[in-house]
Amino acid sequence: MDLKPSTAIIDPEAVKARIAELDLKKWWIAEQIRVDRKTVSRWLNGQVKWVKVENLEALAEILELDVNDISLKSEANLKASAADYKKAAELISSKDMKSMVRSTYNWQLLEYVIKTSMTEELPQDLIGALYLDLAQAFFFQNKIKESAEYVDKCLNIARQLDHELLYWDAMAVKAMTETCFGNIKKAIEYYKRCLNEDPESSREWKNLSNLSGALMYAGEFEEALAVSEAKIQDFQSRKDSQVDEISWAISYLANGSHLADCKHYDRAKESYDKAAEFSERARFSKGIHYTKILRANLESQFSPNEALAVTYEAAHKVLRTIQDDHLYYYYGARIYRSLDQFSKARDLLSEAIQMGRHYPIEKGMFLTELMHTEFSAENHAEAESAYRRAKQSFKKSDATTRLALLQDEYRNCKGKNQY
Repeated sequence: MDLKPSTAIIDPEAVKARIAELDLKKWWIAEQIRVDRKTVSRWLNGQVKWVKVENLEALAEILELDVNDISLKSEANLKASAADYKKAAELISSKDMKSMVRSTYNWQLLEYVIKTSMTEELPQDLIGALYLDLAQAFFFQNKIKESAEYVDKCLNIARQLDHELLYWDAMAVKAMTETCFGNIKKAIEYYKRCLNEDPESSREWKNLSNLSGALMYAGEFEEALAVSEAKIQDFQSRKDSQVDEISWAISYLANGSHLADCKHYDRAKESYDKAAEFSERARFSKGIHYTKILRANLESQFSPNEALAVTYEAAHKVLRTIQDDHLYYYYGARIYRSLDQFSKARDLLSEAIQMGRHYPIEKGMFLTELMHTEFSAENHAEAESAYRRAKQSFKKSDATTRLALLQDEYRNCKGKNQY
């Protein structure tokens, strides 16, 4: 296992002097290291202080120097003992552990390991990275307030160290928490800043993924789809080894949902088929069973039948053992509404609303579906109540497009249910 820190401080003056001595071109250096030309320029003009160790090693090899000749010592880095480095590096660099957590969604394990590994003697950049990992572990356990607290701690360290890589990594997680808090316009602004200003081009696909999700919550379905497809194109431009099968599965799952939102149903089915294929190859249990739910939801809009409810129940039973999610209940409610099983749909939505009560936009989505359910069941007073509550949730989030969509759906429902 690699026990080195993941980043180091570059010495721009030493690098510039050696480049001049060897008469090298910045564009050529960028091609050898496989980074953007702008990235090399930022290293040399001091815009980017912290550089990935792997990039620094590649640069040193090109310049025919030792890494120590082109890097600067950080006072913070002198604080860690060898044992501290080992603990932090094992946590941050262990691909096996992160792969396990990602595929099984055992984020509580990651939280526990980070908390037991933290020590004041660790260098500040590694403490910042641990705070960021902890913020993500909290986020995926739906502990959004704790996630926001630790991402802010990470951002403070990144600012103190002028650590641009850590800063933009944290800003993406900051936007995730803002989405949950209902600050959707702020979240979209943060994601777009990450796309435009993050110097690490390899993170572009993550920023595209996050942005498409935020746009979906805002009700900007066409823009969300465009961003999602840009992400898939970005994947396709990379080597197979650079994109793992779970990332492909997640991308096609999201893309299928965006296609369905835009009423491109045949293409949505194709996207779900690809998600299922990659999930099976990666033995990604969440992807396998979530795809089944999304396929059943899609089919229920055209050919409702009892088999879809059976598929949903079996898939949800498995997903609950991995990580429960209020969206599973939402899609189940849509399936049961298509079968005129309004009581079951109502029960699932009640659970979804309770689970998503702290997330205004999702709560508004669930209440919108409840409005449809109650209108379909001819419970007009309850439908009106659900509509008013959904409207309040979207107003709270300043989700103007979602609000307009809700009002259109409400008028359509009233037109079909004259009373």
